[in-house]
Amino acid sequence: MDARNGSPDAAGAYRGTDCLILGIVLAVITFWLFAQTTLNVAPAMRSELRISEGMSNLAVSITALFSGIFIVVAGGLADRLGRVRLTCAGLALSIAGSALIALSPAGTAAFLMAGRVIQGMSAACIMPATLALMKAYFEGRDRQRALSYWSIGSWGGSGLCALFGGLVASTLGWRWIFWMSILVAAAAFLKVETSGANSFVDLRLFDNRTYTGATLSNFLLNGAAGTLLVALSLVQQEAGLSSLQSGLMTTGYLVAILSTIRVGEKLLQRWGPRKPMLLGCWITTAGILLTTSTFLLARTYVATAFVGFTLFGIGLGLYATPSTDAALSNVPQDKAGSASGIYKMASSLGAAFGVALSAAIFTGLGRSEGLVPMAGLFMGRTDNLEARFAAGMALMFNAFMVLVAIVAILWTVPKREAAPSGL
Repeated sequence: MDARNGSPDAAGAYRGTDCLILGIVLAVITFWLFAQTTLNVAPAMRSELRISEGMSNLAVSITALFSGIFIVVAGGLADRLGRVRLTCAGLALSIAGSALIALSPAGTAAFLMAGRVIQGMSAACIMPATLALMKAYFEGRDRQRALSYWSIGSWGGSGLCALFGGLVASTLGWRWIFWMSILVAAAAFLKVETSGANSFVDLRLFDNRTYTGATLSNFLLNGAAGTLLVALSLVQQEAGLSSLQSGLMTTGYLVAILSTIRVGEKLLQRWGPRKPMLLGCWITTAGILLTTSTFLLARTYVATAFVGFTLFGIGLGLYATPSTDAALSNVPQDKAGSASGIYKMASSLGAAFGVALSAAIFTGLGRSEGLVPMAGLFMGRTDNLEARFAAGMALMFNAFMVLVAIVAILWTVPKREAAPSGL
């Protein structure tokens, strides 16, 4: 197996290859082009396709669900068949899934659901394979730098694509998001990067407490993706914001992630993974708590939520690289694909879990006609108190998940001094 298929023996041959990193980042962004934008443009899709809210919510979460189901198997296949080969297979699935969604006829959800399922399988191929490539091709500080850029594509892509999706949906229409996803997958990554008997799940990986803590906290932080769904849906449904306007509310989230991922890398080098992971989680919790202030007037809430999303992004940026490095640094080289698959399975299942439960809380409490506790605290309109209260409770649930992640890190990730960084 040659270096492009991730052979450990040839890992040093391509160390420092910026084109490899760029190609991998572009491949990861294709996932967010069809995943994160759906959170923001779901109302527009629901209206044009004439499908129910329940079906729309299922379409949002089903991709992460299928990704979580297949991602560990895909990680094992990456170890056996080659990481670049599996990444290209994932990009081909991305093209097929995006095409089905872009061609969805009104009045049926069949094309939408089929496309979202295929996209989940696409993500299952792309995410662990690209992450394992970082483990195979880079070591030490070079790997930490490469993981920072991978995190920019993975975590930063979520913020970029939420805003980008709102812009595209408001100008060209939501279908163009998926046509653009096809262009990125057939063109960008392939041009840059294409030239030239173990079990799929090794449960012994969880014998390492640091790997376990990084994976568990990764699951819980990705579960906080429900924050975006609930807050964006609230301001669109109850404050009358368009998908573009609500997307602009998350610009601080995008900028913060892109600005702080390299900071997280530096903190990792100074402190080791535990402190920056905890710091990121505490800041994320503070940001989510700000978004729970649904009792405020609409304009005040939008401004408060903007600050909250910015803190959310800062926290995720600080957490991303230390968590990923903590997971990958503690697994054998020949298990990098499987370990990466489990780690990314935690991401996908966490997102599916968080979005589904957040949507259920928001929808269920919003339809109740009982008295809203502490109704006197709510400012402005009184005809939408149930929806605002439901959103606040759903957002509180997301903050709770991050608090559980903090407990998991404290329990599993050991204190240690980072190696001298020379800074």
